[in-house]
Amino acid sequence: MKERRGGKKAPRANRAKTSHAIPQGPDAHPAQHRSHIIADVFIGLLITGLLSVANWGIEKTSLGEQMRESMYDILELRLMSKFDPSKLNVAVVDISTMHTTQSSSHDYDYTDRIQLAGLVQKIAAQKPRAIGIDVDFTPFPDQMDADDDFLSACLKLCRDPAQGKPGVPIYVAAFQSLLFGPSLALYEQKYAPLAAYSGFPLAGDNESPKRMVDTVDVHYFDENKQAQDWQVKSLSAATTNVTIEPPPRWAAWALDRVTSVPKEGFTATEFYVDYGPLDELIAQTVPWDDPRIAGDPSLLDGKIVLVGRGQLAAAGSDRHIIPGHRGKLVAGVYLHACAAYTLLHHPLEKLTLKGRSVLDFLLAIIVLVPVALLRWRYRAAEPHGGIAHHRLSALLTFLIVVVAIAAGVYAVNVHHLMWDDSLFVAFGLLIHRNVERHLVAIILFARRMFTLGWGLLLFKQDEDAYRPLDEETRGR
Repeated sequence: MKERRGGKKAPRANRAKTSHAIPQGPDAHPAQHRSHIIADVFIGLLITGLLSVANWGIEKTSLGEQMRESMYDILELRLMSKFDPSKLNVAVVDISTMHTTQSSSHDYDYTDRIQLAGLVQKIAAQKPRAIGIDVDFTPFPDQMDADDDFLSACLKLCRDPAQGKPGVPIYVAAFQSLLFGPSLALYEQKYAPLAAYSGFPLAGDNESPKRMVDTVDVHYFDENKQAQDWQVKSLSAATTNVTIEPPPRWAAWALDRVTSVPKEGFTATEFYVDYGPLDELIAQTVPWDDPRIAGDPSLLDGKIVLVGRGQLAAAGSDRHIIPGHRGKLVAGVYLHACAAYTLLHHPLEKLTLKGRSVLDFLLAIIVLVPVALLRWRYRAAEPHGGIAHHRLSALLTFLIVVVAIAAGVYAVNVHHLMWDDSLFVAFGLLIHRNVERHLVAIILFARRMFTLGWGLLLFKQDEDAYRPLDEETRGR
């Protein structure tokens, strides 16, 4: 080696430092980083599926049901804030102060049929669209004669023989007697067209009655013991005479308007009710002895009129807690009135299980795909920092949560879509990144442990295989 003057060695020539050079071009690390990006997308979708399943399980708990009830209350309050009183074409006539008689055959006070018949005749004179009487006309021996006279008078008002044309449609409430078929539901076969179902869907322990019955398909046996089917409309569906149209074919898999519920002896269809007009219905309730019923011909003209106990029922068994109105009990006649209003205007919709699952994955894709595309675009710089995709993912997640909540409010106002699990979706999006980080750490730890255990097993097998050879070698 050459030496410099003074005995010092000459410095070595600088070598090209290629090991630390930054790769140039988009394909510097194609296989490794492409696979990482694709794997992150699939892991994100997997976690979305796991969170969807977890949310479904949480919703079945008491806490989950209360959270959904609270969200449903908020959506009903939104409907109330958008309610237009000028579109209210349903009226309630309160008969709470009408005379009642104690039944001798059962623990029940039935409304005076003579006064009720006079009231119905006055209402019919105003030519309403229909009259629904929320009074149970289940046949009992001690009131059969009075009921027969009342129902006969209702049939005459429906046919209006004085003018030779159809009169006002009138329907009376019935319940368990409907299971006996049209010939026994209201004493005689001729009264069967007046029958309407007055029951309510049973809600859970932590639920309020969100739905009402649309129709009931009764399965009964006739006098010849032949199986027969008889479809009876609910009080609200009968008075409105409106059939709920199913969602468009392209959206039928994702949206639910009518739910079929099989029961013992019948099958009911139920729909979600808009309780927005409830306060206005209570404020505009007409007492049965109000002189305007006979003196003001425009009071009930063209309206659907529901007759029932609006005040005293709140102190009896016919009282209900309504979504968005949990601070007070409401009589059943107002539930029928809100259901009639819903049928006349726009039925509410909810997402099916398929619709909710697809929406969950769609929201996740909106976050995952843009981040993955940006990482793909700048993949050459990713080993040296690249883009801050974790921060970008967190920012997009926050924006999607805000957009999802705004979309839920917009959907209930415009499309009457009750997205009551949006809180669960928002929570799932917010914890998505943390779940992904911990899940990946657990998978990597498990893989290391498996690799270590497999290596130790192979080492043990090799040691056992070479042990006889070592012993033989030492023996020599």
